[in-house]
Amino acid sequence: MDNVLFRLPLYTFCSGFVLKVIQNIYIKILVDTTSHWSRQIETLTFSIDIIASLFFIFLIGFYLQKQYSAKDFFLSCSLLVIYSIFVLLFEKILLFLGIYTTAIYFLQLPTYLFSFLNLIIFYLTQGEIPEFYKIIYLFSPYLFLLFAKKNKTTCKQA
Repeated sequence: MDNVLFRLPLYTFCSGFVLKVIQNIYIKILVDTTSHWSRQIETLTFSIDIIASLFFIFLIGFYLQKQYSAKDFFLSCSLLVIYSIFVLLFEKILLFLGIYTTAIYFLQLPTYLFSFLNLIIFYLTQGEIPEFYKIIYLFSPYLFLLFAKKNKTTCKQA
């Protein structure tokens, strides 16, 4: 497998890390500046998460559009999907065993970019995320296929 295909997972890992840092900063600011957590603050955090995630999706997508063919996008997205399935299974096994570790927090960084979909589903279902809807989250890396150009046939080597 070509190393070029690992660029998308690497970029989503980095963006997931940056999103977590941004989230920790603005939540700390909001907690320090408000006396109570209101629906307005919740809506603000919801909006910031969605905007930041979409920003990184578009940034990564447009950047890789110059380097990836449709096939390369598909293979890279498939790597992320397989990874997210393994992380979910690992998390379920740990929960079944009664163990939950912060390692899951770090293992989810490559797919944290797509967590805004969980937020949307959470709001649409009024606080519940049925197991069926987790499939949407698992396959959300395929959103990058929207950036694929159909006429490009090979990867550019950097």
